[in-house]
Amino acid sequence: MKKINLFKITLSTFVFLLVAMLGNAVQAEEYITDPSELPDQDAYKAIVKIKVFTSLDKENLVWYSSGSGVIIDSSGTILTNYHVVTFEDEFREGEYDTTYQVCLTDQIDEAPDCAYVAKLIAKDKDQDLALLKMEPISGLSTKSSGFKYLQLSDTDDSDVNDEVIVMGFPSIGGETITITKGIVSGKEEKYNNKWIKTDAVFSFGSSGGAAINSDGKVMGIPSQSHSDYAGSLGYLINSVSIKDWVDAYKSATPQTNVYIEDLKDFTIKQHEVEDTDTFSNEYFSITRPDDWEFTYNNEYGLYMDKPSDDEGGVIQIKMMKLPYDVSLDIVELYVKKSLTENMALSAISIIKNEDTTINGIPAKRMVLSGSGQTDTYYYITNKNYILEISYDYGVNEKDEDTVKDTIDSITLNNAPSFQANSSYTNSSPKFSLAASDGWKILEHVAKAEPIYLYNPKYSDSYISVSIQDTDENTRDYTNEEYLDYIKDLFNTANSAGSSIDAKFEISEDNAQYNLNNGLGKVIYLDSLYKKLSTDEVLARDIDYIVKAGDKFINVTFSIFTDDEEVFNESFASAEKVMKTFSLTNSPYSGDDADDDVDEDTTDTSDDQVSSDVEYTPPPATGTLSNRLRGRILLQVENHGEAWYVKPDSGRRIYMKDGDVAYDMMRNLGLGITNADLEKIPVGIEDRFECADTDGDGLCNKLEEGLGTDPNDSDSDDDGYDDGTEVKGNYNPLGSGTMQYSNTMINNLRGKILLQVESRGEAWYINPEDGKRYYMPDGPSAYQIMRYLSLGITNSDLAQISEE
Repeated sequence: MKKINLFKITLSTFVFLLVAMLGNAVQAEEYITDPSELPDQDAYKAIVKIKVFTSLDKENLVWYSSGSGVIIDSSGTILTNYHVVTFEDEFREGEYDTTYQVCLTDQIDEAPDCAYVAKLIAKDKDQDLALLKMEPISGLSTKSSGFKYLQLSDTDDSDVNDEVIVMGFPSIGGETITITKGIVSGKEEKYNNKWIKTDAVFSFGSSGGAAINSDGKVMGIPSQSHSDYAGSLGYLINSVSIKDWVDAYKSATPQTNVYIEDLKDFTIKQHEVEDTDTFSNEYFSITRPDDWEFTYNNEYGLYMDKPSDDEGGVIQIKMMKLPYDVSLDIVELYVKKSLTENMALSAISIIKNEDTTINGIPAKRMVLSGSGQTDTYYYITNKNYILEISYDYGVNEKDEDTVKDTIDSITLNNAPSFQANSSYTNSSPKFSLAASDGWKILEHVAKAEPIYLYNPKYSDSYISVSIQDTDENTRDYTNEEYLDYIKDLFNTANSAGSSIDAKFEISEDNAQYNLNNGLGKVIYLDSLYKKLSTDEVLARDIDYIVKAGDKFINVTFSIFTDDEEVFNESFASAEKVMKTFSLTNSPYSGDDADDDVDEDTTDTSDDQVSSDVEYTPPPATGTLSNRLRGRILLQVENHGEAWYVKPDSGRRIYMKDGDVAYDMMRNLGLGITNADLEKIPVGIEDRFECADTDGDGLCNKLEEGLGTDPNDSDSDDDGYDDGTEVKGNYNPLGSGTMQYSNTMINNLRGKILLQVESRGEAWYINPEDGKRYYMPDGPSAYQIMRYLSLGITNSDLAQISEE
């Protein structure tokens, strides 16, 4: 068995293996490897492996996760789980941009071919469902239609002890498709869905695949999010629960995807690597041994081994990005920073750090030791990247010569130059700072840690900015209270520090520190990270902690030395950058010392409106039909006939009644994500006739659309009723104010929006006030027609062409 690097084992890995072992211990394992045992011997060809990619540095694609899906029509529509295709950013309750690679199986005993990409059509978190549309890659994919597919069963006629066949790509099942057989063990309804319980084996990675019945139809979709973690039973989302949702969205237009073209290029590169002896990218090239293979799963790294030899050697190359052309002096800082982030700096020691060469290229050889294990790494640099080379010679060093020769084949390529930004502005929470005195900014996609700064003059320190969310306990803390909270966290860490030979000390603090004349009263903290057994100082942090609305922002200087002279010189330089920190769109320069900064205001830049700003529609120009686009019109000289003026064409459509209006306007709807919908304020019309069970001033139907509880006036238990929070533009389901986009409001005024991540809930954006009004059914559409319409004469109406 190939050696596993101790330093890369995590608790989550252990838990995953434990769950897998428990599941395998109790479930009836009956596997199918012969297609003739299936109701439809080609059914497995409709099951796809989905690889989810994102970018964490705005440059390199990263393979984040995998799952399964089932093709449900010949054009390549894929049904899968919400959690398979979504990479959630828990910090902002949002999502990272993701893109999808799709892999098809031709032969049941062969790994699938990942030669397609896909776009998201729609997804629903509550039901754990998503739809993708496959897209071929020119010159690589073998077809653009005519895919093998499976039909969804539209009847719930399965009984206990009926046979179930589950197909998917579980993480513990290797590269090929896994097909298991079991029985229906029971049924139940929960989480707003019908469920089928089965003893058929499926686990992580099987999610989104398919369970088929004896007719070869999909009777259920495996869902990890509601699986039985004891492993005795698996849960399938019953197909009858989801068929209406699928039918409503499967023909919708797929959403745009920021990374899909990059993924197409990367997928082509992956296939090219399979047939070449030498791997090459912009930064390096390396030649593999004759019987070894390249594995190229991420743009930032490469893995090499001989797959048929479990006892053979391995080589892995990983690329790390920095904001300037780096030298080898930065390597130790990078390693110590990585160890610190994993709370391992006190447990793992650098016992050797020496200069060497690789194929004539200057390099560092670094030996790390901890918990009785020793590992060796090589590092080389090219422009703004560090290349980390880790390796293993195999059992009894059987491949030592091969590994050495392969590493020595590395050459550097003519890489592109990198230009760092000189300043950074964050939108939510709003802040900015400017780089100076040689410091360079490296931006990250992660919203909780948006930037780092490095300086080639100081190879033992860096600056970081991180954002901490508050909860119901810390939201209203004063600086003094939050400082006490931090001290409690240090004490908690120290109580467990003996397990990693670490202790943490605060050497100085100030809850009312003046950072600059534009931003006083911040928390100052000077702390030490020590090795418990020796009292050696491993790292030192200087933190400026700033309250911004319902967030705390940490601006941190970190250094890995206890040399006071080195610290003083490095921090004096870093402090110039840190003192430019501002809670506005412009870094503090010292020229606006008398400016008063409101730490609790919402962003009011050109694309934002705060809660106390009234929306003003853009000026109406052009023809009458152009001025009335998106408006609902009532004929005042007749019987109040209602018309809707289409926003795109300016033509009018007759709306006979509420039900007709509802159906018609939904058909004209435009898909929108929940995150974008929340950038538009909620409209509340007191004249609407509706039930308000909890008396919070919000209709029950509106509360269903917002996700608040119609039976609880204070859904988030923060002491303010939901109606007050919505009317005041506060988040009724959490902390902080809502942030609205003038640009989005102006672009969408008069349009009908459908929530693609939920159940297609409809909203009308009133051009008059720029607010969204919930339209769940015909009666609601009628009230919108009645109270949000504009009267018009017959002569004026005649100037608007009819659809």
